Amino acid sequence: MIDLVDVRVDVGGVPEVDGLAVQSASNRIALLGGGRGLFEALAGMRPTARGRISVAGSDPRTALHEGTLAAAPLDPPLPPKWTAGAYTAWSARLAGRPSNAAEKDANDVLRALGVEPAAVLAKAPRELVRATVIGAAIATGAKTIVLADPSDGIDARLARQLGKSACTALEGRNWILFAGALPLASPFALEVEEAFVLRGARIVARGAPAEIAALERSYIVRALGDVAAFAKAVEVAGGRVHELSSGEFRETMSVDLGAELQVRDLFALAEDSKASLIEVLPLGCAFP
Repeated sequence: MIDLVDVRVDVGGVPEVDGLAVQSASNRIALLGGGRGLFEALAGMRPTARGRISVAGSDPRTALHEGTLAAAPLDPPLPPKWTAGAYTAWSARLAGRPSNAAEKDANDVLRALGVEPAAVLAKAPRELVRATVIGAAIATGAKTIVLADPSDGIDARLARQLGKSACTALEGRNWILFAGALPLASPFALEVEEAFVLRGARIVARGAPAEIAALERSYIVRALGDVAAFAKAVEVAGGRVHELSSGEFRETMSVDLGAELQVRDLFALAEDSKASLIEVLPLGCAFP
């Protein structure tokens, strides 16, 4: 459903991703670690500085204009005096839905999400406001929804309830979920067909959520100094190293510890190799 070729996205003139390439035919995708600029580019809200993006076979900006793609960002500015029903119905009207159909569809999707259409946005709890934003995207009739994880920062019980109702409301549609990390038992993780873990412009892991969660002995490592000597020392000690990106002063790599190595051993090997580790991040933490 997505095809990104050598994509660069700038935010404030600074590259957020540069050289990103990923392809997937899955219809329910999670992108873990992607930033706001990439979200907006996939949702058709921001042009790319370089490269090509295709979502469900179309350029995202074209699909957004034609109403086949919609976005549900995290906590966008909303008219505080409006009701959830009014906001969602206007979203449907702006997508070309007739007024009567727009209002009915808006009310139906909001109730499926557990939101009373008469709720005033300024007075509604955060989880219901986030559900309204998702409802507004669905009410457009778009076949593909790009959404930010609505459970971020919400109480676990409420987050699970919101995720469950959102997945039900999204049934029959393609979706791309952006999240920092996603609990393996969350409703979204249970629905995801393929997940990608991003670090900068690199895909460091891809697969089903359970497969990525199982990578508990694999780490993303950023190092300074003699990184080549460090990588060789790790492999001699029984680990496996794959370079992800390099530069004059630092290198990012994925390290599989193998059967014997422990995380503390990486620091000892780095010291012996005249290298310094500035980040050691478990890949499995994307799905805790």
